[in-house]
Amino acid sequence: MGARLAGSFLRDLPAADRKLQRRLPRLNVPTLVLWGERDRVLPAGLAGEWASLLPNVRVEIIADGGHPLLDEFPAARAAAARFLDSSE
Repeated sequence: MGARLAGSFLRDLPAADRKLQRRLPRLNVPTLVLWGERDRVLPAGLAGEWASLLPNVRVEIIADGGHPLLDEFPAARAAAARFLDSSE
């Protein structure tokens, strides 16, 4: 189920979100895709799909992380801080 969901997630978005999908490749700023390895809402396999739409992207998969990353996982906050420090 997870792989099928990951493969179809972007194709199945509502029309408004498909506009976002077309616009993301034009985003010309450093972008962090931060994802939980054990996210049950949006499987970690989707991180690569989102990253493939962004031209200047860094992906961080947080080990043992679930969906509410920043609140519950210090490693997620550290990854975000490193990204912000490197983007100055």
